[in-house]
Amino acid sequence: MWSRSELKSQAKTVLQGRYWTAFLVCLFVGGIGSAGATLTSFIPFAPLAVSLFITPPLIVGQSRWFSRGREAAAVPAFDQVFSLFRGGSWGPTVGAMLWMYLFLFLWSLLAVFPLAVFVPLLVAARVFRRPLDHPWPESLAGDHVGAALILVVVFLALLLAIPAFVKMYSYRMVPWILADNPRIGYDRALKLSMALTQGQRWNIFVLDLSFLGWFILGLLACGIGTLFVMPYYWAVYAELYARLRHSGVERALCTMEELGFIPANHYLG
Repeated sequence: MWSRSELKSQAKTVLQGRYWTAFLVCLFVGGIGSAGATLTSFIPFAPLAVSLFITPPLIVGQSRWFSRGREAAAVPAFDQVFSLFRGGSWGPTVGAMLWMYLFLFLWSLLAVFPLAVFVPLLVAARVFRRPLDHPWPESLAGDHVGAALILVVVFLALLLAIPAFVKMYSYRMVPWILADNPRIGYDRALKLSMALTQGQRWNIFVLDLSFLGWFILGLLACGIGTLFVMPYYWAVYAELYARLRHSGVERALCTMEELGFIPANHYLG
């Protein structure tokens, strides 16, 4: 259906002549989240408000900018990033994104459960069982059974993190679907994303891994280098979504009209 080399080659072609605009889009959206975090000392709940009500429509707007960028010869207007704040799209967009975040959070609790239950029990056992004249480090280090149990708990937590990991990739196309049609509804957006990514989640994970070297190099440059990778990363995912969307239409999982596109014969009649 698609290959990493094809997606990256097409993304590079799309970015020709518009890379710096794409860079500004990524810088702006990423900067809003960072700016919200710096407001903590002035407004205690500002980061939470920004994360819940400002960042989600900006992420969807960023997805829309990159999607429209590959669909038209002209560079999309920068204000596409803010398009989800207009025309009654803000509420449905925020609602759908928050439902996605909620479901991901609930799935992540599976991984936290073993740590939340067993680690306090193990710590309590060390506290009440160790001799009063035994120093804490020696008491803990001497109990090989306790150390083995901790390893088992950590392994169990990692094992239970797999479903959350799978769900994260299942919902990966939700912002892109909302970018096409913000009024599609959270339930439909989540289910359609799962359908589009069915059988492709491992490939998408490998696609993410292929950017690991770029991001490591960016971090070595005091983190600034990652900013220059983001336009390329987002352009590649715009190509991926276009491929998955096309496949979804061919398999009758959705229609272009459902995703907000107007049929060509609309203009002929």
